[in-house]
Amino acid sequence: MSSRNGRRPHRPWVPGPSSRHSWRTILTSYKRYAERTTLPTLPAATAQVTVEASPEGAFRIFTDEIGLWWRRDTPYWNDRERGLSTRIEPGVGGRFLEVYDLETGAGFEVGRVTVWEPGRCFAFTWINLGWPEGVHTDVEVTFEPAGEHTVVTLRHSGFERLGPDAERLMAGYDTGWKEVLGWFAERVDLSGD
Repeated sequence: MSSRNGRRPHRPWVPGPSSRHSWRTILTSYKRYAERTTLPTLPAATAQVTVEASPEGAFRIFTDEIGLWWRRDTPYWNDRERGLSTRIEPGVGGRFLEVYDLETGAGFEVGRVTVWEPGRCFAFTWINLGWPEGVHTDVEVTFEPAGEHTVVTLRHSGFERLGPDAERLMAGYDTGWKEVLGWFAERVDLSGD
């Protein structure tokens, strides 16, 4: 077969059975490309509270005492029937856990600490049951001095990775984090730090 100019007509390349590239690789690559280009970056879910504590004290209460102020039997658990406590292991790489067994510490890993700067900032990944496998969002909590108080700001981003439900989920977390930071502020008030 020849074209009008006498050369063989151009055929598009397709992977054959012995090709290094498989259809799965090509489709996976295209899917990643399409998701990046069709899902705009969403605004972050945010919450802020001012507490009567030093940045170091607020950081300590937020991280070390999270199991005392994160309320049980609320919608903010992956398994609210089994959830007994929450725990953040200190340092980069530490786990954020929903604890189901107080003796062994076993539970659901909600995320991993990615930034740990006591008194200033910490950040962690966040996953939820039912989300697409391998997908996480990112949470950053900052502690800014404001006279004798500390402004604690939580920013939760990366919802666009969750696909079509991203906006609805982001709006839910925006409301939820405000409630959760209210519990934290109550704990700071009780501690007298």
